[in-house]
Formats: sequence, C-alpha cells, structure tokens
Amino acid sequence: MATLGQLGVVRAVSQLGELLLRSSEDTLTRTYAASALGRIVDARAIQFLGQAVAEKNDMVRRQVALALGRTRHPNAIPHFLKLLNDKSKHISSVAATELRAYEKELNVKLGVKLKPSTKGEKQNAHLQGMIKWLSGSVVNDCYWSLVWETYASNSDRSLTVMSKFLQ
Repeated sequence: MATLGQLGVVRAVSQLGELLLRSSEDTLTRTYAASALGRIVDARAIQFLGQAVAEKNDMVRRQVALALGRTRHPNAIPHFLKLLNDKSKHISSVAATELRAYEKELNVKLGVKLKPSTKGEKQNAHLQGMIKWLSGSVVNDCYWSLVWETYASNSDRSLTVMSKFLQ
C-alpha cells in the first residue's frame, strides 16, 4: 500500500478508500490505507479521508489527520476544523498544527490557536526522538502511531513495542 501512495497511483484510490472505511479490516491495514491516500493527490482521496474523520478508532483517526495534512489541498480544511474538537488531544493537536501550516502556505487567516505544549506532547516528542536516534531513520507514521498509543496507555509495555520495532 505504501508503494501505491508513494507512486501516486490514482487508480488505487477507490480500493484504498474502501479499505480505510471497512470497519472489519484490522487497524494497521486501515492506517496504511489512510497514509497511502494522503500521498495521492486526488479529490476522491480527500473524500475518503474526510469520511474517515468520524472513525471510532483513535489510531486510524490520527493517521487520517496526518494524511489530510499531507495532501495540502484546500478541501481538507473543513475536515481539520471538525478534528479540532476531537476527543483525543493528540488528534486535535495534529489538526491545529496542520491548519497553521495551511495558513502559511495558502496565505489565509483561519484563526487557529495552538494550545501550549502539554506533558503528553513533550513525552511524545521525547519518545519519537529517542526512537529516531535508536533506529537511525525516520519512523513510519503508522508504526509511530502504534508505539505512541502503547506508550500513552502503558509506558512499561512501550519499551517492549519499541524493541520489537527496532529489530
């Protein structure tokens, strides 16, 4: 799936969108589908990602927010405005950050105010930096989401997840 997104295979948008919206699929498959859609510049990709904004799973919703940001398309803005009020602070933070980037790139004023950094965001940045340093590479968004969700819920278990990821 990642290759389809990196190559921008527009013919794959429908299949990727169906995978993303199919709740019977496992979470990781759906996050990969969202990530790939975010790399394909096509209005239909944004429509599928927009439909997934209401997804129940936080990990999928976070990947949808990141994918929408990657599109840098003005049609993504209404979806970010919905995500600003997300129950997960991690997702609303992604939405606010992406909207700020849109303000700069599109030279418009959306009036988005970023909240001051929270303890969780500082832990997030610290953990992501540690993983990048240990692995010597940029961490894939989907795996990062998995590691962060595990870390946020149980920091002892996150060391196990990180060690498996880095092998």
